[in-house]
Amino acid sequence: MSTFNFAQRILSATWIRPSRLTAVLTLGFIALQSTTLAAQAMTRQTAIQLAMASAVPLPRTSGNHLEDGVHFFGEASQRDQLGSTYMIFEVKDSQVLGAVYAPHSSYNCFEGRFNNEQLALRIEDSYDSSIYTHEIALEQTAIVASSNLQSVEMQLGLEGMQPLRNIQEQEESMLAVCQADL
Repeated sequence: MSTFNFAQRILSATWIRPSRLTAVLTLGFIALQSTTLAAQAMTRQTAIQLAMASAVPLPRTSGNHLEDGVHFFGEASQRDQLGSTYMIFEVKDSQVLGAVYAPHSSYNCFEGRFNNEQLALRIEDSYDSSIYTHEIALEQTAIVASSNLQSVEMQLGLEGMQPLRNIQEQEESMLAVCQADL
């Protein structure tokens, strides 16, 4: 029964004297206040625990660029999806050379560098040889789930793109042409 309902029952009873009514209502208010204070203390304690848990730093990758080697990324999680863009490139000492393409279309060669948590590209248009720039933000994602925040393995990637495996001859030949041209 809530304190309000209890007070209503007491007020409607004719056998309680006014002095006792005041005492009963005061005790009911004190009980209500102590319950509210206990709930606030629990809320504060929970907030402190959550803040402490979120204050643990997540491990970061070493450096602010992708590892040296060949990388293949796509907007789609599977290769050759119409309307999606794909990138094949090689990283050597923070320098990037590669190709960007869409399935059943031409490709453009690019060179780039890692700059302030982004990949800055200089792309050469294959039709008219004009040059334009584009930047892609780098993002970190967890690749292994863990209940221990200190052991979460992180992977650096390109925002809006997913790493793909199994580079095929088509991608290898585009990469080779772009490396020879640039």
